[in-house]
Amino acid sequence: MLSVLQAQNYGRIIIFYSTTQNGVAANNAYMAAAVMGYAMGKNTGLAGSYFSLANNPLVGVTPEPLTSTEISTISGIPTAGTTGNNGNVYIGLGYNPSNGSSSYQTMQQGVLPNGKFFDQVLFMDMLISAIQYAVINGFQSAQVGRTNADQTMILNWVASACEQFVGIGFLAPGAYGGSVPILGLNPGDPMPNGYVVMSAKYPTPRPAGRAAMPVYAVVFEKGAAQSVVIQVNPVLG
Repeated sequence: MLSVLQAQNYGRIIIFYSTTQNGVAANNAYMAAAVMGYAMGKNTGLAGSYFSLANNPLVGVTPEPLTSTEISTISGIPTAGTTGNNGNVYIGLGYNPSNGSSSYQTMQQGVLPNGKFFDQVLFMDMLISAIQYAVINGFQSAQVGRTNADQTMILNWVASACEQFVGIGFLAPGAYGGSVPILGLNPGDPMPNGYVVMSAKYPTPRPAGRAAMPVYAVVFEKGAAQSVVIQVNPVLG
């Protein structure tokens, strides 16, 4: 099933491998509920609340006893000779010989079938929703004319929503990584606020209708580091 979903480029579903382990871990039948409980519990919308699924524990379920090759086949975590299918696993890391258990119980790696990560989709949806609410609230609170001065109000409403997600930790300073210019923003230009909100000026004569000028919100996702390669170079004295 994972390979089918991956081939179809699904981006609104997340799959975790789970079994009941011959009845030893019966609650693993509810792995999806455990993942949802973690994600929705973390998603407070408060400052600093940005999160990813990877490297975090779940409540009420047990790590799956999988080999490294099986993990790589499911999730794509690198192992020579295997290809991942963008699934996810809940595993134990760091064997503890004192009690025969794992030092860490953790989700890996929070990816959707299309290769995007759960946190990317969740927080981008939230950002888009916040922008929509900010603009409609603005239209209800003020009469917006079709002038450049009034257009600035719309830009400020959109910017206020983006600023909220800087505080959450989803957006951060960076550089525009697009391949084509957008109005005055060119590839490689710095984005010190983590976002750039802009629109063209009204032309003369103005276009017919009641629509404001289109607004462009370019954002830089902070992202989440989920793994690291560490090289140790011993020096003999």
